[in-house]
Amino acid sequence: MAFFDGMATHAFLRGRKAVEFRAVAYRLANAFWLWLLVAAPVAYFAGWWGLLPGLLAALCAFQSVSASLIARRVAALTGETELEPPE
Repeated sequence: MAFFDGMATHAFLRGRKAVEFRAVAYRLANAFWLWLLVAAPVAYFAGWWGLLPGLLAALCAFQSVSASLIARRVAALTGETELEPPE
């Protein structure tokens, strides 16, 4: 996964910490569940309009996974061992 390695290297050189990416990943994961909960009733009541919040949910899921992968790689670069969720 050279793309995420490059993103992690770029983030490391800019002074970003793995905890920052982990916080973004958790926020996006929560947004995923919110959009998924919105998509179900919209799809039930409005039919095809339910695809819009469903696509937003898929985008949030992809971004959350990406942020988690970058957080792991930045942690490996900085030598961080603990990646606890933010408070």
